[in-house]
Order: sequence, then structure tokens, then C-alpha cells
Amino acid sequence: MREKVGFDIVPPDVMAMMGILSDAGHGVWLVGGALRDHFLGQAPRDFDLATDASADEVVRLFPRVIPIGIRHGTVQVHTRTRDVEVTSTPGSGLEGILEDLGRRDFTINALALSYPEGSFLDPHGGCNDADARILRAVGDAGRRFREDPLRVLRVFRFVSELGLDVEPGTCAAARSEANGLAAVAGERVREEVFRILSGGNAVSALRLMEESRVLRTVLPELHESGCSHAIDTMGRCPNRLRIRMAALLHGLVEEEASLGAVSPCGRCVSSRRAEEVMVRWRLSRRQIQGVLGILENPLPGDSANWTDADLRRFIARTGPEFAGDVLELARACRAAGGDSAGAEQLSGLYRRYRGEVELRPVPRLRDLPITGEDVMRITGLKPGPRVGKILERAHLEVIENPFMNERKILMDFIRKEFHKEAEIETS
Repeated sequence: MREKVGFDIVPPDVMAMMGILSDAGHGVWLVGGALRDHFLGQAPRDFDLATDASADEVVRLFPRVIPIGIRHGTVQVHTRTRDVEVTSTPGSGLEGILEDLGRRDFTINALALSYPEGSFLDPHGGCNDADARILRAVGDAGRRFREDPLRVLRVFRFVSELGLDVEPGTCAAARSEANGLAAVAGERVREEVFRILSGGNAVSALRLMEESRVLRTVLPELHESGCSHAIDTMGRCPNRLRIRMAALLHGLVEEEASLGAVSPCGRCVSSRRAEEVMVRWRLSRRQIQGVLGILENPLPGDSANWTDADLRRFIARTGPEFAGDVLELARACRAAGGDSAGAEQLSGLYRRYRGEVELRPVPRLRDLPITGEDVMRITGLKPGPRVGKILERAHLEVIENPFMNERKILMDFIRKEFHKEAEIETS
């Protein structure tokens, strides 16, 4: 038997907001995500309200309000602990809230709890769908997706995050209306893609996107021949957004090897095309550089025979911030391609990598305990390229022999090397 829902799921700051709206003479309802999560057996996270107060009236009643969608009657109220979206219903009282629920995307989101009466509204069977873990559009699915094409991606986000099954009519409508995503702002697409990739059922969601041809709409650069491999590789990566994004985009295959680097699979992947996708989705510069740091540092083919010094050179060349993800992506890629022996070998290499960075961190050039000024003082050289080359040689020596990463040892090394060079030049 379904558990009755009450205000015990509502935090005090949201209850206070409902009280303010009610005391001002307005109808107010808890709607959407909190009720959905409750009936799906999860702890409610997002608390949204609907009210028959106008957006302007909501702005007047609360001191900290952001007009995120005021043209459509939605504002965001800041409390001390959270942001609460407040949407104005198209009419007053029961008629207004029922019309509002009829315009929502999915039945599991078309739920409302009135304040202060505690009357529960479920006009579209959302509770039954939550019990069956089915995602179904409210009313005419095609119309819902045309009202806001981003709802097409939300279908797959709910699959990824909540593990729901999509009702066939809803899935068919998502496929037929997917072209509408072309008109959606890149940052809105980005947020849905991020949540799809980060969900516990990301592989299932992306497979369904592939089958319904929605993935081709949102990521046309991903060739059909490499799509399945990219998804499988992504699913074998740790659940970290950066590496999962790199795994998805490493499937952007170019015909000309000169256009990009060789991926862990041996395919040619163009970082230029991956960057174009991320720019279109409005990722930040830092996010883009993080993904490119993985894609542009492919693992050499001879890694099976690496010594500890080889591994440390790889870490130094790739950068400590990227080396682990490069290894993880290579392992996932081999496993997805059926090369279990290669994947196991890379798992061993990753364990060695973890040991190196934990026990003997590989310093970057700028982390050495000496500087160019030290080199000039020891050698008498003036500022110029030769000073930098001496520092680079000292850096390589530290990579080969970690015990040398001490100021006195490196100063002695530079003196000896410089004197050797001087003797060679004068001989």
C-alpha cells in the first residue's frame, strides 16, 4: 500500500515560504521533484512550489528573488539553505493548479500537495507510474516535447538518474520531436548531458538515445560505427564527469590521421572536433581543457614494457592531473574492444601509477626546488634559452632518479654538468 504523503518531507525554510504565500491570501502547492522522489523511495532533494500569486507578487513578498523565467511566471527564491523555484499557475485555486499540472512534462512530476490543507493531487496517474517505475509524458507526448524540446533529453536523464523505463508512446514522441533540440541553448543541453553521463544508469540511457536516434541529433559528429564502442567505453570508466565526457568524445573518428592524435583504441580522434562539440555545449574553458588533456595525450603502444622510469616520464609529459585518467580511459577502451588481456595489463600499470604518485610524486618543472636564478648564480650564465635547457635536464634527472629532488643535490648536479660542458667546449 502506498505511503501517504504529508508535510513531514518538507524542510522548515520551504514551509516558511508556503506560509508567507498563504498568509498573503494566495493558494500554494508543493509540486514536482520532491513528491516524485518521495514516491520513488528516494530522499527528496528539489523543492518547487506553485502558487496563484503572480510572479511580480512573489518578487514583492520575498527579499531574495532571481527572475529566471519571469516571462513564463517562474522565479527562484533564495532561502538561507536552498533555491526554490516558484511558478505562477495559469489561474486561481483548484482550476489553476490542475491546469498547471496538465502542462508539466511527465506524470511523475505532475503531483501537488496543497498548503495548509495537505490535499494531494494526482490527476494524471503519476503515483501509479512511480510504483511501476515508468516514465510517461502528461497527455499528448508530442505536444509536451514541442512546448520545450529540452524535455526530450530529460527523458534520458531520468532513465540515467532514476533507472526508469520509458513508456513506448513517450519514447516514440521523443524520437519524432528530437529535431527541436537544435533550437535549444547549448548550456541547457550541456546540463542535461552532464546529468545523463553522471547517472547510475548512464549506459542504458545512452543506448536508448542511440536506438531512438536522439544521440545522433544531439551529437551528429559521433559516427554510427563508433557509437556503441564509445558508450561501452564510457560505461567502463569511473563515474567522474571529465573522463566520461572524454570517453564519449573519443569516438569522434576522423578519416585523416593527421587531423588528430591516436586514441587508446588505435583509432584517430580529432581533438578539434571534440573541442567544437564542447564549445557548442558551452562548457567552460577549464572543463574543455580538462577533457582535451585526456584526449590529446594518448597512451603509447609500448606501455606493456615500461620501467618505473618510463612510467614517471609518461606522468611528467602528460601531467599528474591527466595521467591517471589517460590510463583509465585506455583500460576502459581495451575492455570495451574485447581485449581483456590488454585491459588487465593497463589495470596493473594504473596500480603502479598510483604507487608512484602516492609514494614518489612526479614533480613538474616549476615544482623543482631550484629556479633559473639558481642556475645563473651557479653557472654565471645570463638569462636565455640555455638556462631553461639546464633546468629541463635537471628535471629529467629527477624523473629518472626521484631521490635527486633536493636542492643541494640538484645544485651539485648542475655544477658538475656545467663544468663538463665547459671542458668539452674548450677541448
